[in-house]
Amino acid sequence: MNTVKYFPEKQKFSLLQDFDEAGYLTYRIENGAWNIDHTVIYPAYRGKGLARLLVEAAAAEAAGQNIALTAGCSYAAAVLAERSGETR
Repeated sequence: MNTVKYFPEKQKFSLLQDFDEAGYLTYRIENGAWNIDHTVIYPAYRGKGLARLLVEAAAAEAAGQNIALTAGCSYAAAVLAERSGETR
């Protein structure tokens, strides 16, 4: 079972598969917006669409707090562009 946990004090979202961390996403606060700077999935968990779960969780949390979201991480930027209907 996949669970995303949010750790605001660390500016981090952690993806747990069962009880093991499968990956994480971090962001920086810049001018009041969140800038996703890293999306990491550990090798044993890659190829299962798990990174998208992290980006989606961050996007939902930011939207819920009415915070703008950007991405320096190329993967997160592609997911956010896809969500907004942009093409790359």
